Amino acid sequence: MKNVFIRGIYSTALTDLFLNAGYNIIYPSPLIQKRFNLAPDKENKIKEMTIQDRDDNQGIILYISLFKKHIENPIELISQLPLNQKIFPDLVTLISKYSRNSIYKGKVIRTYKNRGYSIVDLKIENDYKPDYGIIYSYYDKNFEGFFQVIQEDSGRNPPILMPFNSLSGNYLVLLIKGHSRILFSKKIQSSNLKSKLFNLGKSFELPGFDIIFRTAAMHAYEEDLRDEFDEILELKKSIDLKIKQKQDIGLVYRDTISCHYLFSGNLKLKMDEFRRKICKTIQYHHSFKSGFNPLSQKFEMIIDFNEYLLEKFPEEEQRVNSSFIEFIHKKYFQKDTYIPINHQKILFKVESLSPGKIIEKSEKTPFELKVKREFKSGGRYDGLDIPIEKGDYALVHFIEGNWSYKNEYFDRNDSFKGAYYNINTPIEIRPAEIHYLDLEVDVVEFDNGRKEVIDKELFNTLFEHQIISKETYERVNQEISKILNE
Repeated sequence: MKNVFIRGIYSTALTDLFLNAGYNIIYPSPLIQKRFNLAPDKENKIKEMTIQDRDDNQGIILYISLFKKHIENPIELISQLPLNQKIFPDLVTLISKYSRNSIYKGKVIRTYKNRGYSIVDLKIENDYKPDYGIIYSYYDKNFEGFFQVIQEDSGRNPPILMPFNSLSGNYLVLLIKGHSRILFSKKIQSSNLKSKLFNLGKSFELPGFDIIFRTAAMHAYEEDLRDEFDEILELKKSIDLKIKQKQDIGLVYRDTISCHYLFSGNLKLKMDEFRRKICKTIQYHHSFKSGFNPLSQKFEMIIDFNEYLLEKFPEEEQRVNSSFIEFIHKKYFQKDTYIPINHQKILFKVESLSPGKIIEKSEKTPFELKVKREFKSGGRYDGLDIPIEKGDYALVHFIEGNWSYKNEYFDRNDSFKGAYYNINTPIEIRPAEIHYLDLEVDVVEFDNGRKEVIDKELFNTLFEHQIISKETYERVNQEISKILNE
């Protein structure tokens, strides 16, 4: 598998990485064509692998097409790609159990009519992955049917399902419960080509099916399209037979291998290095471009403008970069302003902690911020098992690149109540937010100075399932030892 289709904020860096590893970058965007001197594709090329941004921009999703392919060991295949933990120890890897477009027999075990969704048992057990999917439709409890994955699982986030209705090839998609319609990818805009493909589609036998011509159909020969239509029909017959014979719930047909890669702050800096070889790149390019906060997203224009200056005045690169950092300090890290804290769980979604008010900051890089977090009364402090009371607050020191930070808890009279050391991937301090990947294990310090490690079991699970590398595992254990011995 050598054909890779890449889109997203990491596309320049990843194009450089995959090109140097001997892969073919197919259907490159006009900007990538220009940067790498690549010709636009005018002939048929199959998207064997597709890389795109995760919805949160904190990494990428890799899809490997299995149409007409059988892969015995997907984990081994993924480990051979140029983006892997041996080369990039900071890489967090989540191989999905329920890959996009794959088909399962499932049983509805819970249903929420008022909320409009149902829980479907898929019966694949794992130490950390869910064995169920979610479908945003109401079904009676105990209903058994055949479901298709429209969004793969990621960590403990379950897959999103729909009723089984589509089969995908390289050029065509067959919608099984259709109306004999002929549809086109949005990228197919030529009226002459649409007319040609429409006439070809009319010659296919479509008894109640819809057919969609994918973007790759623009460069395919008529013979290839006819052959693939026949192959998809044969695939449907094979799946129909499996459905008829399927007694237990579980997998019927796997369409893709899906894998999520989460990028730590250090790895984003590595992506900056790859990009910098190809074009002018401002400091923290990928970290700042991947921001959650709406203010961070607006910051993209400032990044683009500063990189325009780098291109236009290469002799002034040092001054542009230093002015860029100065601007961030003055505009985004002002004293007494509040900054959000994105506490991103690897196996869960992002948790937003109560924001911190900046009480002290550095005037240089690496960025440093001291913030004060205030709490409402109610609940208890994690690990310490003491109540959160009115007037309580925490003082926190965030240092860019650090593998942990310390929350020191105080009551309204400034008496120390305890501390919580969060262990994480290297901290990113970005315009209008702080971000890191939480590594599950933490250290608590009681008011008498005693320290204790908590939640190490889930951290060990991350290592046992190769979600984090051996290097990351050992680095975190070093961080824990350092905290315990302080």
